[in-house]
Parts: sequence; C-alpha cells; structure tokens
Amino acid sequence: MQYGEVEISTEGERGLPFTLEQFTSWYEEFATTRLQPAKDSAKQTLVELLKEKFDDSRMRRIRVSDGRIKEPLRAYRRLAEKAADRATGPDDACTYLRDLVGLRIICTNLEDVDSVSSLLKKLPAPNEESKGLSCKHDPTKDYISNPKASGYRSIHFDLFVPVLVPDGFQYIRCELQVRTLLQDSWGELTHEDTYKPGSEVPHIITVMSQRMADVMATLDDMAQDLRNVLTEEAEAEEVEVETMDSESSTPSDLESPDVEQPTTTLAAEARAFLSFRAKTINAPISFAELAFETRRELGADAAHYWFGYGNFKNLLLNSVPQEQVALTGPGYVIPDGSKPDDFALLKSRDHTSPAGIQRLRKLDNSFPAIEAETWPLLFAAVSEATGILAKKRKHQQGNVSGFHLPIIARDATATGENHNLGRNALNYVSRYVQFSQDLDAELSPTEIANIFVDAQTSRLRRLGTRETDIEETEAWLRGYSPGERDSKG
Repeated sequence: MQYGEVEISTEGERGLPFTLEQFTSWYEEFATTRLQPAKDSAKQTLVELLKEKFDDSRMRRIRVSDGRIKEPLRAYRRLAEKAADRATGPDDACTYLRDLVGLRIICTNLEDVDSVSSLLKKLPAPNEESKGLSCKHDPTKDYISNPKASGYRSIHFDLFVPVLVPDGFQYIRCELQVRTLLQDSWGELTHEDTYKPGSEVPHIITVMSQRMADVMATLDDMAQDLRNVLTEEAEAEEVEVETMDSESSTPSDLESPDVEQPTTTLAAEARAFLSFRAKTINAPISFAELAFETRRELGADAAHYWFGYGNFKNLLLNSVPQEQVALTGPGYVIPDGSKPDDFALLKSRDHTSPAGIQRLRKLDNSFPAIEAETWPLLFAAVSEATGILAKKRKHQQGNVSGFHLPIIARDATATGENHNLGRNALNYVSRYVQFSQDLDAELSPTEIANIFVDAQTSRLRRLGTRETDIEETEAWLRGYSPGERDSKG
C-alpha cells in the first residue's frame, strides 16, 4: 500500500492484528465524527475560559492554537510501539494514545504560563458525572520545571471533551501543551528534523537542539524580566490614578471634573481611544493599565499634562461617560451592562498581609503570593543557589553567568524540604539578585533578604506609600506576621 511517499505492507505492522489500510479506513471516519468536533469544542471552551478569567491586556499575550489531529500513519505506528501486544482493533487507539488531538496555549512569558496552568488545574477532574470540559494533570508532565534531555520544555495536560454521539456522549481525550512563544519556536524548529518514528537522530543534531533549547530558556528569563520592567512602568501611573476604596459609582453619580474641556486634536484622539477601549473590554481593566495603554498609543509625553486634563482620571471620566466606573482599589472600568460583583477580579482581596504587600501584588501579578514565614526559606534557597553558581564560575564549568541563577535555584530545590517553594517565587527573587551583584561568591540569606527588601521598599516609597505600611511590609518580607515582631520585642 502506498501512503504518501512511504511504502507500507498490507500485513499488520509490528504485531498489530490489523493493517494500516484497515486502521486508516476506521480512523478517517472517527476523525470526522469524533476528533474534529472534540478539537473545535476544546479550543472554543479554552478561549472562553481564558477570556472570562483574564483581562484584555493579558489576553493579548496568550494564544490558543487551532490544534491538529494526528495523521493515520503516525497514529498507527505509535499504537504499534505502545500496545502491539494488547490492541485488538483500531478503536484501541483511543485507549492507548493520548494525543490523537493536540492543542497548544502559547504565552509570551513564563508568568502567563504559570497563570494559565493554575487555571487549568482548577478545572474538574474527569469522571462519569462531568458534563463539560474536564482536565487531568500529571506533575511528571511538567517539562518546564524538569526539561527533557533533548531540551524540550512545555507543560502537558489531558483534556476530556464530551462529543455528542447517537447514544449519548463520548469523552475524547486531547493533549494540551502550555508553553512560551520561544519554547514553541524551538519545537517548530526541531520537531520535523528530530522526531521521525523508527529513525535514529544523529548526535550532532541532538547536541545542537539542546544548546538551542538552553539559549531560548535564557531568552525566556530575559523576556520575563522585560515584562516585569513594563509592569513597573505602569506603577508610575498607579500613583496618579489610585483612588480611595469605595462603592461602585457611575460617571453620572460623580461630579464632573472642574476642568475646561480641551479641544486639541490629541485630546480628541485620547478620548476616542479610551472610549473605544471601554466599549470593547470583556473584563475589568484598571485605571493604571488604561493609562499605560494610552501612553503607549499616543506617546510617553501624554502623562505630563494628560492632554490638558491635568491627570488621567479626569481624562478617563470625560472619555467614557456611558461606562460604569468602579472606584475599588486603584479604580476599574467595567464592561458595559455589568456590575463589579460579577467579576472575581474585584473581589479577590488579600486581607491578611500588610497593605504594602497587597499593593505590590496589585501592581505586579508575578509578585509571589506567599506567607511571611516562607520568605526566609526562599532567601535561604537563593543563597544556596548563589553558592553553587560561584563554584561553577570558579571552576569554569561552561559559560555560566548570573542569568543562570534562577535555573540553578529551581534545580537546587527540586527535591528536599524546600521543593514546594515554587518556580515563580524562586525566579522573582533570583532576578533581583542577579542584577545587583557579580555573584563571584556565595551570598548569605541575610544579604539576599537585604537586596530584595530594599528593592521592594524603594518601590513603595516611589509610590508615596506611608512609612508605617513600608515598615510592616519589611517585617513581613523578613518573616514576621503582622504584630509578631512587636510581640517579640
């Protein structure tokens, strides 16, 4: 039998009790009636889920792929490799192959990969009572925390999608991969050259693929640093637009800003831009995020006088009079026809940590959400990593630099008592350290804490935070719960 450019025997391959021709005949119908509907339904559900949980600015950094259905030849050969001694018919492919349908969620940075993965883990587990999309996650399939030897990085999930059949529903398993844009690029560059079933990959290709993966992992860390810097840029806007915490109000309930309506072309463009953004959002968006977008759209100089309105809040309230404005925390614009209570974003308040910590978390989604007693453990883990890095540099073990500190910290805590610290928290602290020192010698936990605490308290002072709040924040970061430091005298 001729299949493309490949000649296949009509006898069962590698012990399968049916031929490729028989398998293909069954598979093509199954793909049309089961796999294609499952793929389309899974993609639509994922897009809706992400849009419900993430605001517009986050969604611009996340993309759900169209997906693919495994080709009959590859499915047949894969089934032969995995279950030749157990498969009795073509439909056993559903039992033994988990990736007949494949989907990807591609994010521009590691922070968004973490956020998407956390959301997926909250989906219901598959069971007979599941009525919609369900999800199963095997921690061993986290190939970002534990990359494969080839350099492959991605987090895998098994999705189970109900497909309507004549006698009810059949649940089709789909493999979902969550990865960064750079990790996806590595896969696209190497997959077709290195993944050929039944063939041996030349050693030089394996080595080059591994090196490319390591370079792209470093670039991913740099991309996350860039995202953190962009977030800090928005902090300047937070000072200007932050308002007192109050009940939701509409512009008609607020007193109109006592400023003359600017008539310049730029002012008109700014009002038009904000009006358009407010009409197209499907989730709350903060004043600070809108201010940052306005500067990006109309130029950084916009923040000097905000086109004659004096401050961003005045500009906003004169641009979106028909939209509901919530003055919760820093202030949000709510989608038309909605109420603030409809959105978990406005209800997710942290009432246990100091006000300074809450403010840092609001401004920076990647700021670690951990308790006071965990921070000293985190600083100790990064301290250990600086020691390992210093030894590697001393003995010139490869081209090791400060950029490798987050990776070393994650590897050093993969096992042992600190294995639950979390990749995001380790990355976050490590990056502050790697840019502050040459890292030729090990830094103590106290030195690590000083670097990090000084950076965060400086951020808060730039925002005009009260000194009492800053002192409480420093105590929290050094491991003291509210009031604990005072009680210990």
